[in-house]
Amino acid sequence: MLVWADAQFFLNPSDKTGLKLAGLSGPRRNHIAEAVPMRVVSTSGKLVEVETLEFDEGENDEGDCAWFDLKPGRDLGPVRLFVRRDDLAPVLTAPFETRFPDGTSIRVARGMPVVPLSDGRYQIALRKMPIAVALPSSSVGHAYRAAPEWISHQHTWSLTTGAPVTLGDDAYATPNKAAYPFRAAAVERRGELALFPLYSRCAEAIVAVPDRFVTPGKEGGSGDLGGWGFGTIGGPDWFVPPDTPLTTTAGRIVTRSRAHIAVDRPAAGAKRVCFKRVLHITTNAIWDRPDLTTKHDAGVVQLCAPSNSVARRTGLGHGRVPK
Repeated sequence: MLVWADAQFFLNPSDKTGLKLAGLSGPRRNHIAEAVPMRVVSTSGKLVEVETLEFDEGENDEGDCAWFDLKPGRDLGPVRLFVRRDDLAPVLTAPFETRFPDGTSIRVARGMPVVPLSDGRYQIALRKMPIAVALPSSSVGHAYRAAPEWISHQHTWSLTTGAPVTLGDDAYATPNKAAYPFRAAAVERRGELALFPLYSRCAEAIVAVPDRFVTPGKEGGSGDLGGWGFGTIGGPDWFVPPDTPLTTTAGRIVTRSRAHIAVDRPAAGAKRVCFKRVLHITTNAIWDRPDLTTKHDAGVVQLCAPSNSVARRTGLGHGRVPK
């Protein structure tokens, strides 16, 4: 599912306050793709139980067609939360493709965020470029299976920013403020026009453009920046080992530790030890991404582990907490 970036996330179904990690300026219909993908766990009434995705070493997830991700941190596994059904963003649930007589075409993978338009079509976004598509309403919903991304990493040709393009009977212009122009490995020239493929995450549109706006491309980044991390030498004195169930202060298991987590020494007789973590919404796409209003430490949560799971580092080894 896709959850709007300004949604409230709840640690427990009875939670009345929740966590508001980000804000959007104006109506959601003006913020196409400004959502986070989450895996569906269960549904109950007005709430949907979801969990954050798994991320690779570069902090990328699989099949993400939206701008943002909700990340719990490298030392936590997927975190289970609740969201209201009203905070689910509409999404394409089946692949779609259409071709036009002039040679232009568009194909869209499932998982692409959409918003309905007044003329019955739906708007998608190719990077920051909005495009109206006549999607069948039966293929728009809220749950989908993850799809691979279609970004082109070959830059033989570039399309000038602000270039006028057509897709079928519709006319558009590529964004003027794009940090990177649209690039492609090959174009098809037809006299004064060229058919140029515009790649985005989970969509490709072949548009017609005046040939003078097509220029030889330059090698450069693809628009994604891999993540990086920092390690520690030796490790903490007291820690929660990997694969330990972690609960909220109310006792609901929401995740598991993914790595050693430093904690304070458990107090005598205490049944659990707690620590803080921050859930945050972010993106790896540093170019052309939309701005997101966030609050400092808005996603601070308190997680707890059983005291008898805590281990102690002694010299080069580890040991359990003495009873």
